[in-house]
Amino acid sequence: MRFHLLLSNVTGAVAGPDPAAALVEAARRAEEAGLDRVWLPDHQWWDAGPADRPVLDPFAVLGLLAGATRRIGLGPLVAGVHFRHPAVLLKQVTTLDVLSGGRACFGIGAGWYRPECAGLGIPFPPAPQRYALLADALRLARLMWSPEGASADTAPALTGEVLVVPRALCSPAPRRVPPVLVGGDGPKWTLPLVAAHADEANLFATTEDGTSRLDVLADRVRRLAAECAAVDRDPAGITLTATVLTDPSAGRAALDRTRRLVDGLAALGVAAVVIGDPAAVGAGVLDRRAVLDTWLERVVPQAPEPAPTWRGNR
Repeated sequence: MRFHLLLSNVTGAVAGPDPAAALVEAARRAEEAGLDRVWLPDHQWWDAGPADRPVLDPFAVLGLLAGATRRIGLGPLVAGVHFRHPAVLLKQVTTLDVLSGGRACFGIGAGWYRPECAGLGIPFPPAPQRYALLADALRLARLMWSPEGASADTAPALTGEVLVVPRALCSPAPRRVPPVLVGGDGPKWTLPLVAAHADEANLFATTEDGTSRLDVLADRVRRLAAECAAVDRDPAGITLTATVLTDPSAGRAALDRTRRLVDGLAALGVAAVVIGDPAAVGAGVLDRRAVLDTWLERVVPQAPEPAPTWRGNR
């Protein structure tokens, strides 16, 4: 099993005297420990908990980490499709890929956190419109990152359900085509888009308070397989990842729960676990070194290989 780190930028540590040093240290620790990727969440502000929880822009942070690391993959988990025009978003990911030497990963989703949009005056369309835009953005990614998209003479056009792009030019081209990950596991809109367009799926292994969702995930994996069959797609083209929001450093019981959860994910065929911050304010990776230490020393080494129940991890 592989492991990623969701390096939360919604934490008191980013308001400290040297937030760049804290972010770089955590990313380098993840890289040195053999983790595959570092992800950043995509939010403008956050009003859960203290009213003034600081938030940094994810792409600025990813640029910082690209210059401070050498191997580990980098990307947003996940970029909200409603925050930026999809062509601009894809240009940002392409730039990250070029400057990092081909390490960008493209995580995208329909967005869900209405309060930040309402507070900042950012449009937050109803769900059907956001998912239609997400579908168009996924189609646009394939066009912009195609060989034809790298040249002004051959750049293709997209006429989508809500998005019209007369010339999908992306120059320079990415060093390698970034893997496309769709975040979320809703059966109505998200899973059909994963089956139709994504290289990877990111599922929620826990609720925000750390409660296991293994029973729900088992259902979602079955539904995703059915969606793949509906579009005549082999699930072997989709890799399953799952985000875990627990603190295994909070005592023996917490450690055992985290290990059991990872075992259960492996049994479902999840190929990569994304280590996320616990829900408690001030308890994240950037706030308490013990959180990541416990993962790296007491959870990761004991993780089993994913079972071949999901053929998309081959």
